Amino acid sequence: LTCTDKLGRTVAVPLPVNRAVVFQFYELIPALGIADKIVGIGSYAYKNDLMKAAIPDIEETIPCVGHGIDVNIEALLKMEPGLVITWTFKPDSIRFMEQRGLTVIGVSPESLSELYEVIRLHGTLFGKQDRAEACIAEMERTFNLVTEKVSTLPPGKKRKVLYLMGKPTSVAGEAGVGSD
Repeated sequence: LTCTDKLGRTVAVPLPVNRAVVFQFYELIPALGIADKIVGIGSYAYKNDLMKAAIPDIEETIPCVGHGIDVNIEALLKMEPGLVITWTFKPDSIRFMEQRGLTVIGVSPESLSELYEVIRLHGTLFGKQDRAEACIAEMERTFNLVTEKVSTLPPGKKRKVLYLMGKPTSVAGEAGVGSD
């Protein structure tokens, strides 16, 4: 597969991907059922409630390789991944990994439509296109349900929402899927 990542780089990935390290969008591991193809993960996955619920023994079964802006390159290289998926926050880190012979895709969706494309990309990379489309369909059903429920509320009755995320808790805003 040849794709263009969020940094505008053309990346060629041999398919199917059977050994990947995931620094970002690790929630797609249980959603797509690809834990058996993941040889390393970013440290933030260990703090994620969804990941702990879906893979209770995650710390014992999927080794940590740092996180997207602080990669343990020695551990990463020992894993011999066929693909690394990471955030584009630190392009120098992506270049550093590439210079060491790793295939790296940088992702950073700024809207729901871009998030859907990231999900579809994961589906294609791991041979789970049907599950990726099912995830997107479920997301759409949920968004439509919320839209339907609030559509009949008069403007004065609609609540404003403050979206909080992370540990420690922070406010999501400006760029990214959270603000979309």
